[in-house]
Amino acid sequence: MLKLLTIDEKIKNNKKFFYMENEDGPVVGFQNSPSIWYTGFEHAQCLAGNSDIKCEDIDIEGILEDDLEYLEKNKELYGNSIWGLSPFCAIPWMDLMLGARFEVAKNSFAPSTHPTDITKESFGKDELYIDKKWQAKLLENIRLIKDRAKNKIPVIAPNLRGPSDLLQLFFDDGYRNFVLNLYDRPAQMKKAIERLTDFYIEIRKKTFSNIPLFYEGSVIINHYIWLPGQTFFLQEDAAGSLMSKELYKKFVFDGDCKILGSFPGSVFHLHSGFININIIDFLIEKNDLSFVTNIVMDPINSSRSIDELITIISKSLANKRPVYIDCQDYPMDWIEELLKKLPHNGKGVFLQIRAYSQKESKDKLSSINNILQKIW
Repeated sequence: MLKLLTIDEKIKNNKKFFYMENEDGPVVGFQNSPSIWYTGFEHAQCLAGNSDIKCEDIDIEGILEDDLEYLEKNKELYGNSIWGLSPFCAIPWMDLMLGARFEVAKNSFAPSTHPTDITKESFGKDELYIDKKWQAKLLENIRLIKDRAKNKIPVIAPNLRGPSDLLQLFFDDGYRNFVLNLYDRPAQMKKAIERLTDFYIEIRKKTFSNIPLFYEGSVIINHYIWLPGQTFFLQEDAAGSLMSKELYKKFVFDGDCKILGSFPGSVFHLHSGFININIIDFLIEKNDLSFVTNIVMDPINSSRSIDELITIISKSLANKRPVYIDCQDYPMDWIEELLKKLPHNGKGVFLQIRAYSQKESKDKLSSINNILQKIW
């Protein structure tokens, strides 16, 4: 008999996932969130179509009210996901603190950031340029959320991307030219990544100083899982999509180890299709780092077969790294095939699935339980 779980039951099951103690199949959660943030949030709609968004354009109180509406929708869903409140994830906070220009195309899911004279001049200097207004805006947003949450709702750390994603801010035609500079100016690039890494850790610590633990742990932005201690979301999309394994190891790996080693744990984000997932091999071999391997099934960009994904999942699990798979809107027959091939009955695996109503989440969870009964 399916039932809606209490927060204590969800925390218990999330712990089983993290410590790889779930015995009866993967832990399953559901999310109901907008597919396009700027149109899905009423108070962010004014940003769409704006080619030069300023700090004062962000209505953080209004966006928080929109987020509270999604909080209520997600509390109605079956499964083990835990919704919380975070600084608006569709604002590129780190880019803006580094002086970038920010724009949003109409009907766009993701923002675009572009180098400015300030960011480009910052490349060769000993200190990064930091826009204190955007930094204050982020911390203000967190304090507002904390006041509204009143220790009853998880306050979620923001998405700050990763050092490799920020490198493009130093150059015209950013991503192309930053890769060329890895070859042309390796010493300067290594120094720039080191400065970005230190700034990343600094901002993480400042945000965590304003974020109370929830059940002695943290809920991860956009992923709705609970992990112990001060944990967060780290992505290196640019490293994975534009760098070879050798370049990643030479330029970014040490910084990622420093970031991951500065906190109790994280979710290390990987896309399934256009990201070279093999860069995670180096991190998996570092036994002193605690992280969850995050695979996002992107319907537009994914080109990997389930068998290829199983290879990556198995490698991560074999090295005591739990695996979180964001299935998004993938159909149930795809999920069934995935379930059939998961190693160890899905021990150490969390499946996140999109559901737009309580009934849909219940129906999908019932289907998954039926599949698991047939398999095992």
